[in-house]
Amino acid sequence: MMQLKNKLTLAEFFALPQNDTIYEFVDGKAVPKYKNNQMSPKFFHSSITGSLFILLSTWAEKKGRVVIEWGIKLTKNNQDWIPVPDLTYVSYNRLPTDWLKDEACPVIPELVIEIISPGQTFGDMIDKATYYLKAGVLLVWIIDTISQTITVFTISSLPITFRENEIISHEVLPELEITPHLIFQRAGLIPKFPPHTTRSRTSRLRSRLRSRTSRLRSRLRSRTSQRSPGSEHPTTRSRTSQRSPGSEHPMIKSPNHNYGHTS
Repeated sequence: MMQLKNKLTLAEFFALPQNDTIYEFVDGKAVPKYKNNQMSPKFFHSSITGSLFILLSTWAEKKGRVVIEWGIKLTKNNQDWIPVPDLTYVSYNRLPTDWLKDEACPVIPELVIEIISPGQTFGDMIDKATYYLKAGVLLVWIIDTISQTITVFTISSLPITFRENEIISHEVLPELEITPHLIFQRAGLIPKFPPHTTRSRTSRLRSRLRSRTSRLRSRLRSRTSQRSPGSEHPTTRSRTSQRSPGSEHPMIKSPNHNYGHTS
């Protein structure tokens, strides 16, 4: 990690050499976004980032930009502040399609997303979300990969936590309807076909089969009860009943038959 002097100007911060450490500009200092190795992004964090980027980029086509770990020029307590959200969405209405510069986001975005990393707390993220809103960001999503929830912050209402198949939507993100379940499933953190789902389907199929078998048996019993008393089914009628009285089966001989011997 670089050794940095206590105070930097904004120009000095942007002139810092790039390396593997992501820095945010806070109170005139270059502060690592992740304080130590424990807080650096791991599988859950990285998977959710990728999942969200694909889902939001697909939705945002012709609407705006979705960018991973992009510094944003904001203010905090009347000082320059350059946070680096995990994901940022800014519409083409705020930043035109012809803008193409390799620098921090020059406008306030509509949405920023922060994913809680190991070593960070939800309380830390609440504080950061509050500063985002005070700086003019319209929506802030805080994602907890352990509880698999998304808490949405807006300036006009209290935070709302979404779980499983609860739909997240907002007028700031037109036509977007998304659920935590979809995001976590696309990230590979929820099996597409859990074992209990397979068992449930098998149980339903067995139940249907038993029901059909029961209906068939009922139909057969009903048909049998509709025949006249003593009547026989044509396929089960006794062969002997079709012979004339006194006739014998051709292969059965009377014990008194002399088998061709003459007296």
